Amino acid sequence: VTVAFTWVSPAEVVLVAGARPVIVDVEEGGFGLDVDKAIAAMTPRTKAVIFVSLFGSIPPGIPRLAAECASRGITLIEDAAQSFGATAPFPPHPRSCAFADLSCTSFFPTKPLGGYGDGGAVFTPHPHLAAALRALRAHGAERPKGPIVRVGFNARLDAMQAAIVSAKLPGLEEALAARKAAAGRYRAGLE
Repeated sequence: VTVAFTWVSPAEVVLVAGARPVIVDVEEGGFGLDVDKAIAAMTPRTKAVIFVSLFGSIPPGIPRLAAECASRGITLIEDAAQSFGATAPFPPHPRSCAFADLSCTSFFPTKPLGGYGDGGAVFTPHPHLAAALRALRAHGAERPKGPIVRVGFNARLDAMQAAIVSAKLPGLEEALAARKAAAGRYRAGLE
């Protein structure tokens, strides 16, 4: 289950996994996943729900969606390509990438923590998923130069992009504040 208003990536990854995306509408008055519609769309065959924190905005109904997913054994995934560093509108106001089973962000140059090329990261609080992700990014090897234990990819962040993102990370708060200020100026100019 995923949201209709976003880039192609959430539906694309579902298709790559061999599943069928179920698309639901956005919340009224916003751009985030309509949690009621997402819950209504869940069936016993649902394996995951992907919500998108679009334009740096984390949908307010996510705690209820997370609880529902947990009660049904459904994986909750956040597409945080545009929201890394954003603060959730619900208590205790966690940051983007801090409350789903898997959260994916992008280091593309136009993103909140942009490198100078392509790259990204996946966050998870679950050790078994973290181990699987580490193996997947390195051709399926669970340790450097270890045996291949699953089909994987060459999907490591290259050293240059890692150095750039690492150097920019300490200035993230300032960069986010500058982005918000610019957005405010645009908003004021459009009103």
